[in-house]
Amino acid sequence: FKYICNTSFSSNDYFKSLFINKKNKLLIFQHGGRYFMFKQNISELHELKINDKFISLGFDKKKHFLIYQNKINYINNEKILYVEDTFRLPQRMGESLPMMKESLIFEKDQINLQKKLKQKFKCNIKKHPFNENKKFYKFKNSCKTIDMLKKYNLVIIENIYSTSLLEIIQHDFPYLIFMNKKLLKIDYKRHVINDIKNLEKNKIFHTSEKSIINFLNKNLKSIDKWWNLKNTRSAHQIFKKRYLIESRNFIRDFENSIN
Repeated sequence: FKYICNTSFSSNDYFKSLFINKKNKLLIFQHGGRYFMFKQNISELHELKINDKFISLGFDKKKHFLIYQNKINYINNEKILYVEDTFRLPQRMGESLPMMKESLIFEKDQINLQKKLKQKFKCNIKKHPFNENKKFYKFKNSCKTIDMLKKYNLVIIENIYSTSLLEIIQHDFPYLIFMNKKLLKIDYKRHVINDIKNLEKNKIFHTSEKSIINFLNKNLKSIDKWWNLKNTRSAHQIFKKRYLIESRNFIRDFENSIN
């Protein structure tokens, strides 16, 4: 038998029992955006070790899971959606001590930025609906990111590894990324840092509260103009091509990827 899963191999005891002393094939597909980025990622190393086949969202071109693209049109209404990362300490696992220290500093920066965005731009803050079907992971202000997009014309995402970032770039929607620069130098692979340089140059990636506020003061009333600049589009498309693969025939390509 073939079993396809994303987290059951570690969180579902019944599922794991099916594999004891049995010759079953385990196909694991990427869940979230933390893959192929960190110098050390315990869960990723474990998954790559135990699988018979690992299917990524696009970075590993030899083993990829194709995403169906459905472009969402945005309206220039000057509304901002800020999607908060659900992996706040102490929820994170497998991080080095220096990274955990910088993560704590970054969380303070995130809170300060959220306050400023609310006050100055009436920004809407939402938590990404991580495992929303489980009661103990429910959030009062959680949302389905994609369902929310039609109401806004710009999304601000916390962290380059965020699952919500993959969802946003899949739909070709205007976005900004906010992240602590020291975190990149501590635990991220060289290719990630290089990929980000182009995003930062074109004002998609920001490492300070001041940088984002200045950008919004200058561009919020004309986000569509900035988003459709040749250099902005190029930076986005290069990053998107690196981490996601699109499909025009999802069912066919999915079947091919798991066989």
